[in-house]
Amino acid sequence: MVQAYLDFLVVEKGLSANSISAYAADISRFLEFLESREMTSLDHVDITVILAWLVQLSREGLAPKSRARHLITIRGLYRFLVNEKYVPVNPVQRGKHPQNRAAPPGNHHRCEVAACWISLTPPTQGAAQRRHAGSHVRGRTPGV
Repeated sequence: MVQAYLDFLVVEKGLSANSISAYAADISRFLEFLESREMTSLDHVDITVILAWLVQLSREGLAPKSRARHLITIRGLYRFLVNEKYVPVNPVQRGKHPQNRAAPPGNHHRCEVAACWISLTPPTQGAAQRRHAGSHVRGRTPGV
């Protein structure tokens, strides 16, 4: 399945050898994580597993942009696997969140999982940023 995805990236998307190597490395790292959790099938992965993996990457010291790249790689892999009928559901699809889960996977505290997830989402311009940006337009210094 993974090789079929990598072939798809070469043939259909026209990605370079370096890009394919990066995708393969990210996927390999994800598969190693699944094996460490004794998960033998990609179709048993759900969002809680993805979140645990992101927390693990964070604990290993990966920067937010690197974790985002890993997530994008796995999201694309699952999109391909669903389209090709290898798996029934994309656990990384936006808007798909666990229902009625009592606790996150393993020993991860809810706040830790939430913080990791939030670190992967692009920031929005907050009210303070808007006030600061607007003050330059009016020729004032913020807070003065």
